[in-house]
Amino acid sequence: MVKYCPQCGTANPDASNFCGSCGAAQPQSPIGQSGTGSSPSTSNPFQGKSPWERALSLLGSNLGLVLPLVVLFFIELVIFGIEIAALSGMGRLSLLGLFAGSASFLNAIYAIIGWTLTGIFLSITIFEVSSAVQGGRYSLSSAWHEVSSRIGDVVIVSLVMGILDLAWSFVPLISWLLTALTLLYFIGVFEIMLVGGMPLERSFGRGIDFLKDMADNDATTLLVLIVATILSIVPVLQIFSLTFAAILSLLYFGERFRSRLTGSGTAGSSGAIT
Repeated sequence: MVKYCPQCGTANPDASNFCGSCGAAQPQSPIGQSGTGSSPSTSNPFQGKSPWERALSLLGSNLGLVLPLVVLFFIELVIFGIEIAALSGMGRLSLLGLFAGSASFLNAIYAIIGWTLTGIFLSITIFEVSSAVQGGRYSLSSAWHEVSSRIGDVVIVSLVMGILDLAWSFVPLISWLLTALTLLYFIGVFEIMLVGGMPLERSFGRGIDFLKDMADNDATTLLVLIVATILSIVPVLQIFSLTFAAILSLLYFGERFRSRLTGSGTAGSSGAIT
């Protein structure tokens, strides 16, 4: 017999105490019941829902997950104002023939700072999402505590994101798409590194494996993630679309990819780790 996780909807053996996918505690059938019928342990709240629908449900019931990206949004507004003021001043200096090319250099610096902050706050969001999908409590302070323990790795990954984004600016017609795909790739890298416990140097390669695995096994989820990351290029939409992308990606990571990443579990027919 099987029962369905009340948190993520994954089918688990009736005797299991924790979900093999998200790790949430599972309700136990009373002794003497077979676990069928109207027993809450066998009713699947996500039955018939696609992964993206489950991700939307989790986001809708955990709106506090957007808080890190709300904070990031307001920090970016402040940085943008500082950048505009600095560029305005340099514009006046340029009339005198001074500091040629300084504006482009300043733009690059602010872009790197912006991506570094995005990486840090995205990592905080991922830790909060990881707690939420396991049915646990999450908070900005506890997630920051987790991120700060690996802040060096997080900053390195964020800097690589920023450098790649600067490189895409030289491909103007499709730079927006390359930026979105880069962001999706690094969501996977962060999840593999922070949630999967993979060392930094191996996480970059595994991030590519993650996207290839998704393309081979769940192209619909990959397409939805691409759309979500494209929408996240718009600052206001980023608050919700990037949080949604983190949830959906993490659901796939737990259900389909984690066992192949660690080799510690065996993927069953449903793709969940058993």
